[in-house]
Amino acid sequence: MNSFASQSFLQLVTWGIALVQLILALYVFTLNTKHPANRQTAFLFLLFAINGFATGWMISATSVAQAYLPAAALAATTPAFGPALLITAIVLVKPNWFRGRWRFVPFVQYTVMALPIIVTIIDLIFRTNIWFVGIDPVTYGGGFASLAAYTNSALKPARMFYMIGIPLLTLIPLSYLSFFDKNILKNNQRLARFLLAGQIGATILQLVVSGMLPQPIPSLLSSTLFFAIYAYASFSQLVSEQRLQTGGVQLRLTLLISSIAIPLLIFTNAYLFNRTSTQIRQDAADKLEVASESLSLKIESWLDYNIKALSQMNALPGIISMDPAQQKPILEAVANTYRHMYLVSTTDPNGINVARSDTNNLTDYSDRVWYQQAIQGAEVAFQTLIGRTSGEPALVVSEPIRDANQQVIGVGMFASDLNDLSANVAVAELGETGRLFVVDPENWVVAHTNSEYANQRTNFSLHPAVVAMRGGTAYYENGIRYTDENGITWIAYFHEIEYGWGVVAEQTETELMSVLNNVQISTWIVTIIGTILLAVLSALAIRQAIRPIKSLTETATAIASGDLTRVAPIQSEDEFGLLAQVFNRMTEQLLELIGNLEQRVTERTKALENRSKQLEAAADVGRSASSILDVEELMVATVELIRERFDLYYVGLFLVDKNSEYAVLEAGTGEAGQLMLSRQHRILLGEGMIGWSVANNQSRVAMEVGEDMVRLTTAELPETRSEAALPLRSRGQVIGAITVQSIRPGEFDASTIAVLQTMADLVSVAIDNARLYTTTEEALQASRRAYGELSRTGWAHLLQTKSEISYRSDQRGTTPVSDIWSPEMQQAWANNAPVIPNDEQQASRIDKLAIPIRVRGNVVGVMQTQKSDHSANWTDEERILLETILEQLGLALEGARLYEESQQRADQEQVIGEITSRMREHLDIDSILKTALREIGEKLNLSEVEVRLAGEDEH
Repeated sequence: MNSFASQSFLQLVTWGIALVQLILALYVFTLNTKHPANRQTAFLFLLFAINGFATGWMISATSVAQAYLPAAALAATTPAFGPALLITAIVLVKPNWFRGRWRFVPFVQYTVMALPIIVTIIDLIFRTNIWFVGIDPVTYGGGFASLAAYTNSALKPARMFYMIGIPLLTLIPLSYLSFFDKNILKNNQRLARFLLAGQIGATILQLVVSGMLPQPIPSLLSSTLFFAIYAYASFSQLVSEQRLQTGGVQLRLTLLISSIAIPLLIFTNAYLFNRTSTQIRQDAADKLEVASESLSLKIESWLDYNIKALSQMNALPGIISMDPAQQKPILEAVANTYRHMYLVSTTDPNGINVARSDTNNLTDYSDRVWYQQAIQGAEVAFQTLIGRTSGEPALVVSEPIRDANQQVIGVGMFASDLNDLSANVAVAELGETGRLFVVDPENWVVAHTNSEYANQRTNFSLHPAVVAMRGGTAYYENGIRYTDENGITWIAYFHEIEYGWGVVAEQTETELMSVLNNVQISTWIVTIIGTILLAVLSALAIRQAIRPIKSLTETATAIASGDLTRVAPIQSEDEFGLLAQVFNRMTEQLLELIGNLEQRVTERTKALENRSKQLEAAADVGRSASSILDVEELMVATVELIRERFDLYYVGLFLVDKNSEYAVLEAGTGEAGQLMLSRQHRILLGEGMIGWSVANNQSRVAMEVGEDMVRLTTAELPETRSEAALPLRSRGQVIGAITVQSIRPGEFDASTIAVLQTMADLVSVAIDNARLYTTTEEALQASRRAYGELSRTGWAHLLQTKSEISYRSDQRGTTPVSDIWSPEMQQAWANNAPVIPNDEQQASRIDKLAIPIRVRGNVVGVMQTQKSDHSANWTDEERILLETILEQLGLALEGARLYEESQQRADQEQVIGEITSRMREHLDIDSILKTALREIGEKLNLSEVEVRLAGEDEH
């Protein structure tokens, strides 16, 4: 189960427990509103409920704003648990302690309990930060946060007193009541022992589990245990004491029913709204992203089309000739072919017009950015400007003209109006506030829903969406949420396309989420109306139900008088009979209604669960595939994960062979997959569902395998009832296909196929990426090993042939020195890491710093430095700066070594050449040997050189 699903499940469990606590709080309170035990127990359960709802709310929080209110609720209620539990325990077991001379004790306890709540409210209103200080946006990363994260650290003793001290104090009165009080009733003594055991058990549970499970699970377990203990104790007291009920029956029954049904109704509607709002937000965001992506594809196609035309033109011999007479007809032909190009021209290397498609005079374009970038060798250059020819906003695209030797001899360009781009933007529909715009590599607006931005050449470099697009940062994938200078919140999606262009689609959050607002209003209307109807109808039904109480009272009175033979008359013609008929009819209708409702809820819940599981499974497969870089492991893991997560009979993965003739099985699940792999199972492209899917780049589904004429039967898979073949597409090509098979007919409906195809696309991209990664990694590792070994060997040879190279720089200048290896330098050399003596190690030398000099990871030297102020410590910024400088020093040293090595090789080659040429001047052996010895001695500065030629028997 992924993190999001775990959080959702934990949130649902937390809210479910809180709902039960809220219902029991209302239920206990309405049972007897005047009894102190009912009031105190109800208040305790209400604290639990508020804390639980706040915990569940905070679990799903993703920002400080979302977590602020639940954190405040937790700051108010969590410390109040201890005092509330102590008061409730005494009220349930020994209520007379709060009377007489001890009546001040409840006041103190209630004050201690209410203090965190009151102070938190003051902090919320006046921002005093006495107790509740809010959540730190720097450290908060979403989800649940502990109490210490948003309460005043200066009041840590108070927090410890509330969280540990008071629960321990509660053990004292409970221990006394359990074992030492002689005047306590037996039932109350058993109850006190039960509460004592529960208090100890819950405390131990929280201490033990807190180190094993993440928050808020330990707190949730302990609070749930406390709730269960005190709920049992409360209802045990209600049954044993048989407390006198007060108030009218109709009112009490109405309140009791409402206390259960109304919270359930509100919670159900709120939960359904929460789930619905999540889906609506996702759909709205998807719509905006699709608009941005669609326009990106159109713009990219338009650019590719025109740039290709310009490239083809610049490659023509007539253009390369740089002869105006040959260029003029070509330029006119291009302008006539591409009507949106109002000017096509060429310039010489100095930016002067050579020829142009119109009749205007030749112009000097040397000041234009498009000319300057192209003449400097840019493959393609763009510039949006006010055209000198058209006088209107225009897009200029240029490329260098190269001769046969690929030398730049000029620049070819075309100038186009922005009508085509503006038309693509104009046809997009994004509601009343939606905006689409296109920016060039310099962030000048090329096309915009509001044409004024393009006409006035507006630069959007500071636009939040453009900043995020260029900076590679986003609130979510390819999108951001920002607030403009007018306080309006926008949702924007962007796509950066080829050549540095960008497309942005944005819409106000208000309009984008208008459906959500309507759903919210409808939900609250339904909730309010349902609550009112429930309360009113409950009161009317109860009133109708208690009308025959008179006869029941007479019967009960007779029985109370001793007539135990009396039976309440239940006849079809009297009031009880009518009541029975109405009740039975109502029961039947209610059962039918509940049955239908449960069936509908079950069906919808099952559909939603299946859809959610499919999406979750697809995400898991995509996530798993993207994390594996070995192709074989990726394919095997993918088919197994698909089969497991989608509960399938068989999954196989085929890849197209090198000759593009067959789809070859590369991975298959189960024993059938191993058998087919062992016989090298393959399918001719175009045949069978797999071959058809690859050839047509489409998925193919057989809801009943016997009805598909294309499908090929496989002996290893006799139980297949339905099958689907999904093409694997990557970078515009079909690289294979996935077959998914089930033993259930009709398994693959349209929604399932959509999810599976999305998953297949993710898998194909992952396979393609894994292939590229493997190839690149092999080449990279080979080059690294080769060059690293050469570098290491070269440095070893250099340091062996030369004496120690050491220099010192101080106020007297830079001078060569010897024997300067301090202990710090030796340590830095040995550990390949900087050495900074601290105060404890070398108090007198804390200003010294030794840093190794590395060349491709190998230590070739050490630099030691110290500050003029001997008492000053080295800061991290200074150390990082020196390490960066030494990295560049290492690169420079490596370059110098390579240069010196090349010079040495050149000198050696020169010496060899000179000696060889001198030897070749002679033809007899003696002269050759004498010349060789003489030249070798002179060139190599040798004091003595001998040579001897001998036969086999002379040595």
